[in-house]
Amino acid sequence: FFFFFFVFFFFFFFFQAEDGIRDFCLSRGLGDVYKRQVIKLRAPLKVFGNIHGDLHDLLRIFETWKGPVESNAGGDIDSVAYLFLGNYVDRGSKGLETVCLLMALKLKYPDAVHLLRGSHEDRLVNAVYGFADECAAKLHENVNERTSVFQAINDAFAWLPLGAVVEDKILCVHGGIGPSITRVEDLNKVTRPIELCREMSVEEQAILLNCLWSDPSAAESEAGFAKNTLRSNISTDHIFKFGVDVLAHFLEENNLELIVRGHEVAQNGIDVFGNSKMITVTSCANYCGSYTNPACILVILKTLEIVPKLILPSGGSWADTKKRQEPLTPPRR
Repeated sequence: FFFFFFVFFFFFFFFQAEDGIRDFCLSRGLGDVYKRQVIKLRAPLKVFGNIHGDLHDLLRIFETWKGPVESNAGGDIDSVAYLFLGNYVDRGSKGLETVCLLMALKLKYPDAVHLLRGSHEDRLVNAVYGFADECAAKLHENVNERTSVFQAINDAFAWLPLGAVVEDKILCVHGGIGPSITRVEDLNKVTRPIELCREMSVEEQAILLNCLWSDPSAAESEAGFAKNTLRSNISTDHIFKFGVDVLAHFLEENNLELIVRGHEVAQNGIDVFGNSKMITVTSCANYCGSYTNPACILVILKTLEIVPKLILPSGGSWADTKKRQEPLTPPRR
């Protein structure tokens, strides 16, 4: 079923790419749906981590664990919401198809499909890590022109919300927390649309960078905040790692039980941190053809129990992806 669904979607968007994609993005369809940077959601829902243009595995997840269509078509969208934590493009070869599919699903099911902003939903990043080259090659466009699909999609990215709170107890974000984020409400200080310019003297930019690029410490024995040297190509001074103590204090201050995030590659598809108070989930298998990790999604039940669902790597995920010069982020183990 999902094969035929994808064929229909591909025909609609790519044979009308100049009209379909650009018109949707320029209509501010995503911004009109989301009024605040933090959205409130109810369980049950499925949570997806990094996809990175791995459309093959995204469709395999839909096939294996049901997807966002009606139950009479084999899906579960009428009973389960879907939340995607960002990093839809770059690295993989089908970022354009992936983000168009997710946008189409958001249009069709605006109250059940939710897209957060990730660290690669940033034109300064995806101009380097593959998405710009992909748009230029597939759409034969000059990505530097303001009328290009590449620019229109990035304009839409600037409207995406930064976080979601599930049943007032679980915070879902792309990256994490930082010194500029002490309360969930801090995320709502960021006005939209907003570009990440890395001018950290501006409070909004500090919050944005903390939320999209921060990581939990590699070892649970590490306390407090420390500069995140793995992200030094983005910023040398303003991206942080945070310890278990920081996480525990944040949860207590905000009356939360858990943070769910994407951003990093979890070697087992899922990684737990801080006495299981933070979960990292990765939804692309065998990341960049290098890590042999399974892909995972999280199902948050009505009871707020977290149930991971995995698919193992297959040969087709990264077969047509060109190896790029940009270094890969080491996985969490």
